[in-house]
Amino acid sequence: QKTAYEIRLSLVGSEMCIRDRPSSNHRDAAPSSKHRDGFAELSAQDQPNMARRAALFQGVKLAAEYAGMRPLRHTLHLDPSTAPPGAKVIYLLRHGEGVHNVAQREWRSRAAYDGRSEPYTVDNDPDFGYVDAELTEVGAKQAEALRPRFARLEEPLDLIVTSPMRRATQTALYALDHIWIAKIPVVAHEDCHETGGRHTCDKRLPRTALEKYFPPYDNLEGEPYKSRVDYAQLESEEDPLWHPEKREGKRAICKRAARFAAWLGQRPEKRVAVAAHSGFLLALFNAVLDLPDDARGWFGTGECRAVALTFAT
Repeated sequence: QKTAYEIRLSLVGSEMCIRDRPSSNHRDAAPSSKHRDGFAELSAQDQPNMARRAALFQGVKLAAEYAGMRPLRHTLHLDPSTAPPGAKVIYLLRHGEGVHNVAQREWRSRAAYDGRSEPYTVDNDPDFGYVDAELTEVGAKQAEALRPRFARLEEPLDLIVTSPMRRATQTALYALDHIWIAKIPVVAHEDCHETGGRHTCDKRLPRTALEKYFPPYDNLEGEPYKSRVDYAQLESEEDPLWHPEKREGKRAICKRAARFAAWLGQRPEKRVAVAAHSGFLLALFNAVLDLPDDARGWFGTGECRAVALTFAT
């Protein structure tokens, strides 16, 4: 029998405002007045498309509510200090700029652009040159820009969760590697995957290839090989969300996001960083979590938002 969770949320910040509860003796304790508007960072073509997608995700949530199938309940706490004892603080990151993001901009800037196609569909990328796209140099710097904010946390993280896709894992490692990652478990979770299917950039590498791509800090001769990222949560060697012709449906993404939120509730850790993707995060913030309008928008590349969650059976 599945457990139903109640989630109480406290919006901690955006614009990479990664901090604990305000401290009177810390010069950076006050919340930032600057907030990124992810929708404004989208192209004119994508803004209405992603706004419609957010509305569809909200519709999935309402439909589940009416059908009595929504397992999660949420109450917003605007002031972090009002979060109940034992709340989990979750830092949600979108990966930095990827090579596929650049490829899309260049593709759409062509005079012959048809207004619909993408450079990383199978017909335009038959050799899978964009498969499991990595970060650009700009994307790596966006991830590294998170380091000072994380370094100011009063308490260290207990767990780092990442999408199994390379650009999200790279973002987590660049943002957190220099502080705690040698001691804190890093877990890859399939439910944090970007919207699957049709786009080669969103097809992850096989599990064994990913394990070798992120080697351990010290792989001394004679010792068994072990990746610095734990891929035990991945149930299949190949990408289970991949389909060469079909994109993953909106309801399927919403189910993944709700399942991941429930998984977080079952974990013992209280301070968790999650590195994921724009499509997944849009579903999580619109179809799973109950948040005000200005907190539900599109994540920009390299953006981080934090929420405090309390799970109760």
